[in-house]
Amino acid sequence: MKRISILITTLTAVVFVCACGKEEQNGNQSGDEPANHDQEEPFASSGTIGGHEYVDLGLSVKWATCNLGAQNLWETGNYYAWGDTKPYTEWTYANYGFSFVPCSPDYVLDAQWDAVTANWGTSWRTPTKEEIDELIHINNCDWIWEEDINGTGVSGYQVKSKKNGKSIFLPACKYIPHENYQTPSKVTGHYWSSTASAAITKHPSDQSPFTIFFQNGAHYEGTMKCFDGLTIRGVVGEPNTYFPKPEDCPKDNAETTRQGFTVSGKVGGYTYVDLGFPSRTLWATYNVNATMPYEYGEYYAWGETAPKSLYNQETYKYFIGNSETGPYHYAQYSKYIWFDGHGTPDYKMTLEPQDDAATVNWGANWQMPSREQIEELADYCLWYRNDLNINGKSIIGFVGESKLNGYKIYIPFADMKYQQVPMDYMTCWYWSRDLSGGTNKEGSDYQAWHMIIKVQDNLMEAKETSRYYGFPVRAVVKK
Repeated sequence: MKRISILITTLTAVVFVCACGKEEQNGNQSGDEPANHDQEEPFASSGTIGGHEYVDLGLSVKWATCNLGAQNLWETGNYYAWGDTKPYTEWTYANYGFSFVPCSPDYVLDAQWDAVTANWGTSWRTPTKEEIDELIHINNCDWIWEEDINGTGVSGYQVKSKKNGKSIFLPACKYIPHENYQTPSKVTGHYWSSTASAAITKHPSDQSPFTIFFQNGAHYEGTMKCFDGLTIRGVVGEPNTYFPKPEDCPKDNAETTRQGFTVSGKVGGYTYVDLGFPSRTLWATYNVNATMPYEYGEYYAWGETAPKSLYNQETYKYFIGNSETGPYHYAQYSKYIWFDGHGTPDYKMTLEPQDDAATVNWGANWQMPSREQIEELADYCLWYRNDLNINGKSIIGFVGESKLNGYKIYIPFADMKYQQVPMDYMTCWYWSRDLSGGTNKEGSDYQAWHMIIKVQDNLMEAKETSRYYGFPVRAVVKK
């Protein structure tokens, strides 16, 4: 494959421009070529694989110097729908080729559906969500916005490794919407990963694989409709096993039989289930201060570690009164404050171990779940109601069945406590360890995240509410 090198001379320096080569279907080029290191250009390649240049940023994979279908570092290249190997022209979910083709069991594109592999050869592939997160992580790379790269008028990010100082350039590439939606500004960037979100099992109109998204001043992991047209930056390296295989999640058969739901093992004397989640979070099989999955355990206000008889604002551990000024007479707190209307901010957004009911009651190996862990539990399980009859008493509860390994977790309907009695709203609540940090100055700025399941529709999600309510706790193993 012909390689093209372009040198652009400026008044002060000679800047290297990558030689990406022409895109070929099922390329079979030979292996590595060493790079020319005579000059220290900001975007110098580290070598070539299969005729396509890469940069070694010192991370788990090597990144291509330019986009799939591009000839140099500032070009957009071709656009692809997720899972299609030919460039995007115009698709809707009705005629999208990948609509009814399943992902591999680990929710990552198989090689036959990977546009980078199909066009650049088997050494290359689309990056996984984990590899995108690695590139984005503040400890790994600096993201430096460029308004006019090499005088081309193209904006984008120089992504500079903190490991070895090497860089790649990601041009801002607007996406092509699947229908006549408004196209974003050219100063945003959208790049596919190979990892599907949990919604990939739904109708194509709901499928939203993970992406790199950026604009000037912000870069983070996002999602897009899989039949939209996005650019791709290829990588070289063994794919990370983002989802564990079922055989990596053992089961304690005896304890599973005793409890009636899946048990994988014990930590600190308390049982957990490994649902095969990407975060590898291990969930307790029963509530804090319970002994079986169907028991409620004790109720706690957020940040308190012991149950009590009365749950309201006045009895809340951190409540110190109401403000005398301001339109809302904000409640004042002594800890976990990020908005100064509620006291002196300490910007503590996550419970410290001494204020975590799971840690205090079950030991240092356990903690209350984060908002992200709750959302993962919601997304990667199928939820359905399953009421039990225990010693003549009816227990309302919900089963979460992992979409990844089929293991099951049981969450009993535990209501909430306000004042002295449980409040029955046909919804059950469980605390997270995270403060909400909302912007609604009438309330949500002092609330905390919790897990909620609604009886009416078996829907599980994360919500925010006042900290002084009494909720049970379902713990996770601390990483």
